[in-house]
Amino acid sequence: MLSLPRPLRGLIQSQTDRCLADLRTTDPRIDKKRIEDTQGGLLHSVSSWTFTNDDFLRWRDGEASLLWIKGDPGKGKTMLLCGIIDELSPATKLKNKDANTLLSYFFCQAANLAINNATAVVKQQPILISHLRDKYNDDGRALFEDHNAWWTLADTFQGILQDPILGPSCFVVDALDECRNYSELQLVIETSSTSRAKWIVSSRNWPDIEERLGMTQSKVTLRLELNTTSISRAVSIYIQHMVGKLARQKSYDQSTLGAIGEYLQSNSDNTFLWVALVCQELGKDVATDFPPGLEPFYCRMIGQVSQSNDSDLLNRILATATIVYRPITFHELKTIIELPQYLNDNPRFLVDVIEHCGSFSTLRNNTIYFIHQSAKDFLLSKSTNQLFKYGIRHQHGEIFTQALQTISSALHRTMYDLQEPGCIIHEIQPPNSDPLAAIAYSRVYWIDHLLDARSNSIETHQLGLINFLETKSLYWLEALSLLRKVQEGARAITSLRHHLSTLEGHGGFVNSVAFSPDSQRLASASYTKTVMIWDAATGIHMPKTCLRDLHVWTFSKIWIGVYFGGLIQCLNQEYWSWLNAET
Repeated sequence: MLSLPRPLRGLIQSQTDRCLADLRTTDPRIDKKRIEDTQGGLLHSVSSWTFTNDDFLRWRDGEASLLWIKGDPGKGKTMLLCGIIDELSPATKLKNKDANTLLSYFFCQAANLAINNATAVVKQQPILISHLRDKYNDDGRALFEDHNAWWTLADTFQGILQDPILGPSCFVVDALDECRNYSELQLVIETSSTSRAKWIVSSRNWPDIEERLGMTQSKVTLRLELNTTSISRAVSIYIQHMVGKLARQKSYDQSTLGAIGEYLQSNSDNTFLWVALVCQELGKDVATDFPPGLEPFYCRMIGQVSQSNDSDLLNRILATATIVYRPITFHELKTIIELPQYLNDNPRFLVDVIEHCGSFSTLRNNTIYFIHQSAKDFLLSKSTNQLFKYGIRHQHGEIFTQALQTISSALHRTMYDLQEPGCIIHEIQPPNSDPLAAIAYSRVYWIDHLLDARSNSIETHQLGLINFLETKSLYWLEALSLLRKVQEGARAITSLRHHLSTLEGHGGFVNSVAFSPDSQRLASASYTKTVMIWDAATGIHMPKTCLRDLHVWTFSKIWIGVYFGGLIQCLNQEYWSWLNAET
């Protein structure tokens, strides 16, 4: 076999490592550990019933390539999949499969399914990186971030699954209902039908997911609601575990423990999350007046928030955590909402305040997470009047204003005090006290909040925005490059440009607009009987095509209708052809 020279092997390995680093957006192993810790630890006895379940065995031992586990919120789907992942790990053999079975998993949190699964595959079998590296060598990180990123990665992933080098493979994906769109689900459906890989996915009982998965012929469905005996037994085991923890924490006597256990068993409705939340509150308060059901429980929690002495602050923290685009650290929180000075001066006080946000959120590694997606759903659907007194758009505007002020004050030239402007980004290490850490969220997402605040915020803050772009934009781009987020900055600027564009020139109210068939030009008509043509890409007025007094009878074959400001009913190919000829 031909051996490559060592320097060339080193170069290829370096390119491969960079490709994998740029590809990965999260580490599913860390996600799994965080989820298990948040839920009080993984009890294998809670998920063990699955491995003798008829539906699971039909998937494991039969020809079915897809196992769909579905159930209502809080029924333990995520923790069930954590147990299944451990059971199917390489140390445990699938029946009729060897110990080299490739296991990859991902916990959807409005994230990109294909990116992370592709990462897991190529990291465990690096020879498969060849499917991606050639494209990466041409495009770099932009391959994973431009508008074609999803299709590129989906195509690459399918190529990997068809590669004969790939051995037995199993993919586990939790919470498909939390994906941003159904492209990920469609990819699962296609690959489960055309590859040798086996899939396990979970989701809520949503009809649209049911409809799409109905197209999959080789599918087995495990319905949690139809396995009430097994689920009830598992919840009982979980209750015993949680009550035992409470006993050690609070030194309860046997009578109290018995009353708590009986209350939990009678009111849990086979919902693991409800048990976990009640036990969390019991750690603070021995009262047992918690209503059964997740929504009534959340209503009780939001009521406690509203009655707190710090209710305004707690509401603002919950409102912010609800609409940010990723979980934020408490250091980042200080840069996007205005806090009392005593909280800014003492981070410990802020941590205490965050931990008093009811049972909606939890703090792990200084990062604020929702305890469960259903908690966030509740706040967005049932508590908007309390959290967003002036509307969600207004809250986005508040975050934008605070973020812009913060990054304007923090940004300056050479944030990392780099001595060589031409150094390679992969060779740069953040200083021990990273000056960009606190504004990491703001510097990436401030434009997104501006756009979600809609036009009123753009107009209100136009001068401040223009001043920032004129004086700080280069420092902002430098900060983005240090964060390896230049592509996100380019995307945000493009979105901003499309929303700040103003086409001016009509002398009266514009009542109609229409694009040309090739989408290259835009026509607008006003009550002054004026039609103006604009370049759709640049917004530049094309003066030679400014037509006045264009009456409907002038072009009997072309129904334009701008007489007395009438509506443009049709702007067809014949008109545009005539216009091109005239100009």
